[in-house]
Order: sequence, then C-alpha cells, then structure tokens
Amino acid sequence: DLIEKDPKAQACRSLLHPVMGDLWGRLSNGKKGELGSLTNALSGRDGLPYLPLTRPLLLHAQFISNVLETSYDGSTVANVMVLHNSDVVWSSLTPAESLTLYRLASRCLVPSAVKEASAGKRFGRRLSLADNSQVDLPSLEGTPIRAGDWKPGSDGYLSIAEPSGSQSSSQSSSQSSAVQLTVHLNGAAYSLLTYQQDSMSVLMLFRPNAAHVDASMRTQLSSLVESRLRQLETSLIDLYSSPNRCHVPGYRYMFIDGRSLATRCSPEGKVGTLSKESMTCLATTRSELEEREALYRARCNAAACATSSSSAGSSSSSAAPVLLEDCSAPDAPEWEVCVRPQHDAWIIARKTRDRHLFIVLEKAGDSLLEASDAVQRFSEGHFNGLFYSD
Repeated sequence: DLIEKDPKAQACRSLLHPVMGDLWGRLSNGKKGELGSLTNALSGRDGLPYLPLTRPLLLHAQFISNVLETSYDGSTVANVMVLHNSDVVWSSLTPAESLTLYRLASRCLVPSAVKEASAGKRFGRRLSLADNSQVDLPSLEGTPIRAGDWKPGSDGYLSIAEPSGSQSSSQSSSQSSAVQLTVHLNGAAYSLLTYQQDSMSVLMLFRPNAAHVDASMRTQLSSLVESRLRQLETSLIDLYSSPNRCHVPGYRYMFIDGRSLATRCSPEGKVGTLSKESMTCLATTRSELEEREALYRARCNAAACATSSSSAGSSSSSAAPVLLEDCSAPDAPEWEVCVRPQHDAWIIARKTRDRHLFIVLEKAGDSLLEASDAVQRFSEGHFNGLFYSD
C-alpha cells in the first residue's frame, strides 16, 4: 500500500532505515551477536519461552491477570501478558497472538525496561528477529523499535526515551508520559500499555471501545498488582535466577509444544559446547522432519477440502468442516527418529501428539539401546514420561 501511494518509496525507506540499523546492531553485537541463535537448531526461536512454573506460581500469575481484566467492571483491560525478564510467565491471549506480542516485547519493550531498572543484571535470550505484529507507531521518523528507544517512567509505565541532550529530557524525568501503541490482532485494534516493575513486565491490551487511560487510571491499575508482582518476582528469582536453570547435565535438548507454542531448551552457552558435526546433523534432521510434516499438513488440508466439496453437494445446509491445519491428535502420526553421525553422538527426535522433543547426546555409547534408555530417563525425569515409548 505504501508503494502504491508513494512510488518514490520515501515512506518505506523511512520505515526500513531504523529497522535495518537495529537488525545490523543485533547481528554484529559481541562475538556472535544474534547470528548464533539463527544457526542454533536448539534455540527454540519460533516459540514462547514459558517458565516451567509450579501450580501455586501459575495460579498466582493467573490471579494477577484476572485482577486487571476484571477491573473497571471488565470494560477496560482485554488481555494481559506477564513476563519475567525475557521469559513468559502468563498470557491470556491465544498462542498465535501471544507469539506476536512477545516478539514485539522482546525486540524493544522488555530489554530496555530491565536494563533501566536493574543495571548489570543479565538479560535472558531473545527470539528471532522476524516480527509479524502490526503496530501503529507515532511517526515514520524515529520509529521506536530499538531497545534504547524506550524507558520506564516515574510511574513504572514505559514511554519513549528522549534523545540525549534534548530540552525535554529533564522534564521527562520528573513526570511520566506513558505511550500507548495500537496493536492489531485478528482485525481488532487494541491499545498496548506496558508496566514494568524490576524484572517483571506486564503488557496490558485495552479494549477498542475502552475509555482513554489517563494517569489516574494507570496509577489504580498498577496499585492493584504492585504487591502481588513483588511476591511473584521473589519466588521466580529464587527458582529461576540461574542462567542455566533449564540445563540438564549430559543432554542438549529442545522441547516444542505445537498447540501452546511453548518452548524449553538448553541454554545457548551449553549448546555451544556441541561439536560442529552434531549441530550440522541436527539442523539437517530437523529440516527434513519439518518438510515431511509440512507435506502431511498439506495432504490433510487437501482431504478436508475434498470432504467439504462432497458434503456441499449432498447437503447444502450442512456446515463446512474445519481444515486440519495442525493435523493434531489423534490424526497426526507419532514417530521417533534416531540418527547416528560418523562421530560419537546420537541425534534423537520424538513426536507425541503436537509435542516435539529433539535431543543431542555426545559420547553416549555405540548402542542404540543405551541412547534410547538415556532419552527415556530424560523424558520421565523432566516431562513426566510424556515421550514414553515402548
């Protein structure tokens, strides 16, 4: 649309300029930047890094969300996402909507907030650079898509950071000017407001017909969850403060839940200890399996379309069947793939319903039975035997 309205592409260039600059900065930062996550087949970059919460902590996070959504007679806040550093604690959105919102948050909202609130704390991993969210930003010039473009205000709500040396920078430190972004999800426009408290971030989506969120309303909303967020943060720090909290000695793994889009994987530093041969074999194996599953989904959709055509001819009043886009259980097949590279390693992939598990075992022995037993112990100890195989 922008190209049609502006054949000279001035508007497109003004939009792409900050995006390309931010992209280059992310890729070139440090030794590897984010190139490592792009080439890491165990990074889980296509999903949501949910924390493996206990039931009391999960209920605590859900209660915080319910308090906000039921405030003002339930006519203001539509959905809530709660983050601890870069990990998802709770989301009342659908998985696809949660992934869209999380990619926006991990790109520019949460990193700056955590860095500003607790300098020196380690910020966790980020997801892929691609962003499918549609966001109406204040202007084409100076688009706030970089981490340094945002800062927490005096009331905890994120606002656009003023350029250094500007005359308004001194005023912004004394008073808050929280910014609401307009995010389009499933055709509806929601106002997004981000509240940050130490390592906790709360993303609130306000209903399209909700009243304007003024300073008084922001204060009331934050007061509803301030103490509960502090309690939740204390418990999360005690349990998940270590950067290697998801590490299992002897295993390099990645878990993907196809329905909730939740992911859990080995820390990037631990995955970096794998040999180049293991990483190459894993990437090839995963790519081939994904191609086979994509072909299977295409066949499912073709079969559903054929069923829809035949049923429409026999009965015009019958409802059209839903396409099997995810080919979920019990239709989707379950499988296990074991690959033995030329060096001393095993690549094992298992699928149960919509859940996938990829494991790399190095120096695990020459026997397939030994490798299978190791995966079995891992499944029973960390996933309640979900990937049990006879």
